[in-house]
Amino acid sequence: MAKLTRVNMGMEPPGANLYYAEDDLKVIDVIAVFEGGKLRPVRFRIEGIPHHIKTIFSSWISSHGVYRCYHFAIQDRNGDHFELGFDSAKMLWYMEKAIY
Repeated sequence: MAKLTRVNMGMEPPGANLYYAEDDLKVIDVIAVFEGGKLRPVRFRIEGIPHHIKTIFSSWISSHGVYRCYHFAIQDRNGDHFELGFDSAKMLWYMEKAIY
């Protein structure tokens, strides 16, 4: 598991803590659905803590050779923000960023 490191970019809302996964991306468990041919995460768990997705603000796809990575900027029910990614080559979900 990757270690999370707190960083301050000077753009966070007051009281927010911004974390980035160090080294390798943090692999997480995700429950997702396919709707209208599109992938959508619904819930995920980080270090045993469940998070229910309230809002998906944006999603985008990046290509890595013949494989694609699907990225999601989301907010959970607690108001915390995350960037999640799905790597179609490895069939793994990971956390790219977290703002608590």
